Amino acid sequence: MPENSADSEPLVNAVTFKRAGKALDSRPKRGPATGHTALLTGPLFCRECGGPMYRINARGGFLYYRCTADPKFGALRKSECRNMVPLADMDAVVTDWLALSTAPVIDRVWIPGNDYESEIEQVNISLLELPARGLDEDKEDAERAKLRAERRRLQDLPSTPGRWDDQETGETYGEMFARLAGDTTALRAKLKGRMKFRVFREVSDLSVRFLDADLAAEML
Repeated sequence: MPENSADSEPLVNAVTFKRAGKALDSRPKRGPATGHTALLTGPLFCRECGGPMYRINARGGFLYYRCTADPKFGALRKSECRNMVPLADMDAVVTDWLALSTAPVIDRVWIPGNDYESEIEQVNISLLELPARGLDEDKEDAERAKLRAERRRLQDLPSTPGRWDDQETGETYGEMFARLAGDTTALRAKLKGRMKFRVFREVSDLSVRFLDADLAAEML
C-alpha cells in the first residue's frame, strides 16, 4: 500500500493543480449522464476531420454535438475545426432518415474456426494420465501409440481460421426504427458499430449539410 506521510513530495504542486482546475472549469460541459440520452454519440463523425462528435452542454443549457477529434482515439489529427451542430436538430434529421430507410440491418457474426486445438489438448491430457490407469506394460504401450497416432492425425488436418461475417437480420433500418421508437438508448446501441453518420460544417442548411447523397450514412 502507498504510504501517506506529511514528508512525502506532492505529485502535483499547488500552482499546477490550480491551473488545471481553471482549465477544466473553462471547457464546455457534456450533458448530464442521467438526463437526455444522446442518440448519436458513437455513430456521428465530423466530415471536416473525421473525428467523433460528442454531446456537450454549452452556455444557456443548449445541447450540441461537437467534434473532439484526437489522434489518441484514432483520428487522423487533432480537431481544429470545432465543428458543432445542435443536438436536437441533428437527432431529428437522423431519425427522419432512419424512418424512411430501406437499407437492411446487418450484424457482424463471428464464425468460429477449427484448428483442433481442444481435441489435441485432450489427447495430451490422456497421454499424461495414461500411467495412472494401471494397465500392463504391453497395453500401456499400445494405448500410447494409439493416442500419439490420433494426435498426429489431428495435427495434420487442415485448420480453418475464425472469421467475421456480415449477415442481414431480415429487418430494415426503417423497421428497426419503428420497433424501437421512443427508446433512444436501445436505438443508439443498434446504430453504434453498424452505421456511421458524417456531418459538414460549412453548409448553413442542416438537412443539406447532413444528407449529402454519398455521405449521409456509411454502413460499417
